[in-house]
Amino acid sequence: MPMIAQVTDCHLFGDISKTGYNDINPFDSLAQVLSDVASHQPDVLLVTGDISGDDSKQSYVNFLTLVEQHGLSAKLKVIAGNHDNSANFEQYLAKYDLATWGPLVINDWMVHGVDTRHEGTLGLLETHQLATLKQNIERHLPYNHLIACHHHPVSVSGWMDKHAFVNKSAFVDLLTAQQQVKGVVYGHIHGQKRDRLSHITFAACPSSCWQFSQTDNFGTTKQPPGFNIIRLGLAGELDISTLRINQEQFTTP
Repeated sequence: MPMIAQVTDCHLFGDISKTGYNDINPFDSLAQVLSDVASHQPDVLLVTGDISGDDSKQSYVNFLTLVEQHGLSAKLKVIAGNHDNSANFEQYLAKYDLATWGPLVINDWMVHGVDTRHEGTLGLLETHQLATLKQNIERHLPYNHLIACHHHPVSVSGWMDKHAFVNKSAFVDLLTAQQQVKGVVYGHIHGQKRDRLSHITFAACPSSCWQFSQTDNFGTTKQPPGFNIIRLGLAGELDISTLRINQEQFTTP
């Protein structure tokens, strides 16, 4: 059964010694996440945005260095997040960009990436992008389809909804009208979440660094970083598991 490892919201800095929320070093935490990912030997490493945390060239170099060190570079696919809205993302990661190069075929599955970058932290899928996604699905109806985006296409009923996918209803309506669409995976919310709308599973992925609480006001949690393992069944079944790095090896204040 083909396997995709999803990693998201790395928020790397150019300075690999710099820490962020909860005194977490995003370089070190991503290294631990990728070590665990590599142990699963996935067919694809899918990174769903916010790779950089400071918009620096060095942050992308640091990312590629870690991916290479863990033997995952040949399997890499990425999409951009709101923090990747710069020429630096294009310079270092354009050749891996799933949204740019079109769907990835894995057996009888097609994995689509969409670019939801809009204004600031908000997400949007332009009309022409919606139309292209619809065409790509309808032209390949024998396939099962998985969609990857950065912004959350469903409400999380918390403060992160202020940083929303502003035309998420049009996106969801398009997908639920297509029976061969089996799942949507996303990042942005720095946490684990599952929803079932019509026949589609919507699954968030924890960040590879700090985790956000889904409360009315901004907050973080002490959950360790994590990633998703996505298994693509031969009969169209989709299995998504969330794994977190060893709590004993990762502690927060």
